[in-house]
Amino acid sequence: MIASLSDIHHPRPESSDNDNDPEPTPSKKPKKAQAKDDAPDDYVGYGRIIGRHPGPFVNVAAVIEYGCKADSAMSGDEEETDERLAEAWTILWKKFPGFHEYLLSISNKPVERRAIEKQLTIGMEAVRSEDTSTLKTRIPAWLHVDPTTPLNPALPNLTTYLEIAQGEKHVTGAQLPAFVFPLGQEFPIGEDLDHPAWEAVLDNALKGEVLLRSGKAMYMGPNSALEGEGFHKGRPGNASVIGLITFSRRTIAGVATQVYFGLSSKQEWYKTDGDHFNYEEFFWTIYDLFDNEEWGEEIICLWNQ
Repeated sequence: MIASLSDIHHPRPESSDNDNDPEPTPSKKPKKAQAKDDAPDDYVGYGRIIGRHPGPFVNVAAVIEYGCKADSAMSGDEEETDERLAEAWTILWKKFPGFHEYLLSISNKPVERRAIEKQLTIGMEAVRSEDTSTLKTRIPAWLHVDPTTPLNPALPNLTTYLEIAQGEKHVTGAQLPAFVFPLGQEFPIGEDLDHPAWEAVLDNALKGEVLLRSGKAMYMGPNSALEGEGFHKGRPGNASVIGLITFSRRTIAGVATQVYFGLSSKQEWYKTDGDHFNYEEFFWTIYDLFDNEEWGEEIICLWNQ
């Protein structure tokens, strides 16, 4: 059973009005009182375990607020279902026996609930930072089919590059970058988006070597990135630690988002890059590709290899 944080007592030092009171000895010096919404880090570990499952931008407080209302509502009082929040809510509690009931039990205890939300967020942000560190310095070595090839390719479309650099052409989170596709993918530039040639290109989305190598690095360990199917060496990878049995649309979208950030010049996580690109929008763009269920099953099978 999960212990309730409300049972934990935080002692406060007694106040004194006498300025001449002797300084307490080190062994008796009163400790600084703990803030009301602080709590032992019982649930930081929970956040670390589930952190990669819902995606890098999940708002824990919003998810718990939604879930508690949805699961405690009387019949007929249910609010309109938000599928994304409902999915994240299930991810949040499903791995931990008793956690669902516990969260519902503190739905009307805002101080205790904020403490849990804070700890979960700390754990989730920690694993996001670890994944960023794993990829940021390594991705450049994975940008060629042959990783021994020097990284000095000519820009295939200097005009487009200059237009982007000068702000004449905008890149948004609704667009799919080249790394989403296999290296060497040919794009029917100039054709309308409803042209059959583009459909063939979209069939190859999320099959890119850079993405697959990054997924291996994040979940199996960096040494696995350039190895064959199922390769693993050394201590258990993150997939084993967090109980990842199969990739999902969220975990794959999370890898893609990490890769986009890893290829950027940014060093700190923000939802936006410049005036037009939004990482959260990009995450959901990748997520929504899986609305094509048959194609989505094929992609997940590929990633699970």
